[in-house]
Amino acid sequence: MAEKNASEEINELYMRFQTLQTNAEQIEQQLAYINNELESLKYYSNGIKELGNEKENSEAYFPIAEGIFVKGTLTNTKNCYVNTGNGTVVKMTIPETISFIEKKMAEIKDSGEMLAENMTVYNTELQKIANKINSIQTGKEVGF
Repeated sequence: MAEKNASEEINELYMRFQTLQTNAEQIEQQLAYINNELESLKYYSNGIKELGNEKENSEAYFPIAEGIFVKGTLTNTKNCYVNTGNGTVVKMTIPETISFIEKKMAEIKDSGEMLAENMTVYNTELQKIANKINSIQTGKEVGF
């Protein structure tokens, strides 16, 4: 009878382990996405800073897709048009645009930090469950 209870407990713990592991993997994917977003925003910020150093009516290459550019003339090096969300585009100066990007980066970093904290909690719980399963299998019961 005790063997069946141990087996049932192991099954329950294993199911919980799998659920937590799936959640932890999703958090890892979200953290990877956040890191990619931060790298992209740094790249954009650097490009915008360089734009402010360019002279008007100078020639430049403009990206239209990944690795695809068109040659054109810069007619405005003082302003950017920024999609601020919900289809709203706002005209901003170079410093305003950089500030907007930095604020967005800070928000994304905060989200990443919260996810990292959740990941730590999941990893701790996963380790506890693994230890509990191991102790049941070896006959050395430990509590949570």
